[in-house]
Amino acid sequence: MIAKSRRPLHLTLVSIALAWSFAGPLLFPHSGFAQPSQQDDSFRIRVTFPLTGPKEERLRRQLTEIANRPSSGERPLVVLEFQSDSKNEDANSERPKDGLDIIGKGTTFDRALGLSRWLISAEGNRVRSVAYLPSSIQGHAVLVALACEEISMAPNASIGLAFLDEPSVDATIKQAYRDVRERRQLFPQSSMDALLDPVAQIYKVELREGGTKFVLAAELQELQRSGNILNENQIGLPGQATLFFGQQMREWGWVSHLIRDPAELAGVLQVRGALTDPQQNEGPWRPAVFEVRGNVTQRSVNQLLRAIEFATQNQNANFLLFEIDSPGGALEESLRLAQQIASYDSQSIRTVAYLSGQARGDAALIALACDTLYASDQSTLGGAGESTILPEDVQRLSKTLQLLATQSERSIGEFEGPICPKLDVFLYSNDNGGRKWASEGSIQQDPTANWVRGEKLNVGEGLNAKRLTDLRWIRSLRESKEAVANDFGIEKLPEAKRSNPVEMFVQRLADQSWLPPLLITIGFMALMMELSTPGMTVPGFVAALCFLLFFWIRFLNGTVEWLEVLLFVGGAVAVAIELFVLPGFGIFGFGGLIMLFTAMILASQTFLWPSNSYQLNEMAWNMGQVAGAILGIGIGLFLIRNHLENLPVFRWLKLQPVGFEEAEALSEREKVAHFDHLAGKLGVAMTHCVPSGKAQIGDDLVNVLSEGPMIEEGQNVRVVEVRGNTIVVVPIV
Repeated sequence: MIAKSRRPLHLTLVSIALAWSFAGPLLFPHSGFAQPSQQDDSFRIRVTFPLTGPKEERLRRQLTEIANRPSSGERPLVVLEFQSDSKNEDANSERPKDGLDIIGKGTTFDRALGLSRWLISAEGNRVRSVAYLPSSIQGHAVLVALACEEISMAPNASIGLAFLDEPSVDATIKQAYRDVRERRQLFPQSSMDALLDPVAQIYKVELREGGTKFVLAAELQELQRSGNILNENQIGLPGQATLFFGQQMREWGWVSHLIRDPAELAGVLQVRGALTDPQQNEGPWRPAVFEVRGNVTQRSVNQLLRAIEFATQNQNANFLLFEIDSPGGALEESLRLAQQIASYDSQSIRTVAYLSGQARGDAALIALACDTLYASDQSTLGGAGESTILPEDVQRLSKTLQLLATQSERSIGEFEGPICPKLDVFLYSNDNGGRKWASEGSIQQDPTANWVRGEKLNVGEGLNAKRLTDLRWIRSLRESKEAVANDFGIEKLPEAKRSNPVEMFVQRLADQSWLPPLLITIGFMALMMELSTPGMTVPGFVAALCFLLFFWIRFLNGTVEWLEVLLFVGGAVAVAIELFVLPGFGIFGFGGLIMLFTAMILASQTFLWPSNSYQLNEMAWNMGQVAGAILGIGIGLFLIRNHLENLPVFRWLKLQPVGFEEAEALSEREKVAHFDHLAGKLGVAMTHCVPSGKAQIGDDLVNVLSEGPMIEEGQNVRVVEVRGNTIVVVPIV
């Protein structure tokens, strides 16, 4: 006679439901929701416990949308970060000794079972699901964690007390846990009874025949009787419910990674860029665009911070897009802006960086501080920039950089390496599955893990787009910031924001690289014309205006300080002394010109002397601009002197000479005395003749004009020519 099965009806229904969760999606594929145009392959969804109907529904919808995305060969990664809903926490509940919150209490079995069924279904297997447990979990949150393909958790977090919200654990609950365990094979079967039974004791047994086994008390007795036990250890304390801790489970191979800092999460899972919250892709977006161009200065950072504050507070912007093309320039200022960007909660304000050109030196901090980083094909991150950053500078700001790395959920080495190529940064790993980029000084601050040094980060002249893609530091490559916006469903971006329209116009003016050399050329040409024809005023005004605009533009770029201004003014004064006080070409003239051109070069850069390859190239370019301006001045003056002076439009630039007959008549009209008798006579200079002065010629004290070099007071002279009332003399050596 065949015995009839006495399996309870409700247990059979659970098994049917689990089977349907596998077969149903294959027979009746889900039609899915509207699909985004681009595929993001790594997501983080924050799952708050206790689960409620609306929470579970939203979570299932997000997971379904990700699973139904067009496949590119790899399954998308979904990290379920377990969190506690602070609004529903029991004020009287005790916090464990490890200081971590306890997650999961209050979740009903039905809610947890529904989510777990989806995760182990054929549709759920289209994604790579990872449970991230930053704190201890209890109740039926345990079932959801077991339904994921992998578990990553804090070392001192624990899993246990799954029975917490049940007055009694019936066969239905036990069978559900066992079915989920069989699908994932993360935990041994005996652990399910330990999780669901407050009095069950579990032992780790080392067998004489080799291997390790986890058994309950009944099986332990059988092994003891057989004499097959080499060593045995009880897990947990006698008489207390069993808790499994992260450090233990990593050693046993039950969990994939131990994560001490959320910043390690993306690196451990080898995520491309940062993990994306799919909630953020839903909008509605209120975008704001900010341009980080040119040198980073205190003024430019203050300007950007004011614009960000206005956009977030006055316009309620929740999508901040930073287009970056900057050589850096001030480490502390870039760090200040990066900290402000990283301080925004990605659930309320999304920050996205688009590297359209370069983010050298300290500018890399701004790009890496954003939630998501995109880049163009020709982009460069890090490497030598406008300012020289030494390893001691990184050490001095190590705590601040560590805080920034934690806020941005990146490894600290991802900030240290790009801003300081001289600092050795390596990829470290440990036995717990941890991976992070760090310098030797930074890794020594985390002595709790046995870090093993691996690949060295070779920044060199900067990390190009291909290298950034290989490192998985960026989300993907895009040809424009508009293409980045399209990834988030934003069809049109607003204009880049500044504090006011005047600042926007000024910055666009300062961004024109051709304008400063042109201003130098025009300014010096106008100055030469003013000096050659004193009193015209118009060329002098033009020269002053050009030099003022040049220094103003350089000031906006943060490259002008008092040194450059003093050099320029001192050089101008030295040249004026040479022209008007001490004629000739001596130390004042030569030194003044050197000071002028040095001021022009230093006003185009933030450093005095190059200390890296970028600064060397920058200085060569600035010297080339000044040399080109000098060449332009020479060509311009030649054209004005030899060709343009006869054109009606340019005649006012130079006094026109009179004809010979007109000059003779003018000389006769201006004669008031005759000095022809002094021709050829000798005399003594009574004043300096530079070139005009006074001389004693015989009995006459007359005005004279030196035909040669300057004549010193008391020097003997000879009259070589008398033209009307003009007496021309030369010194007698």
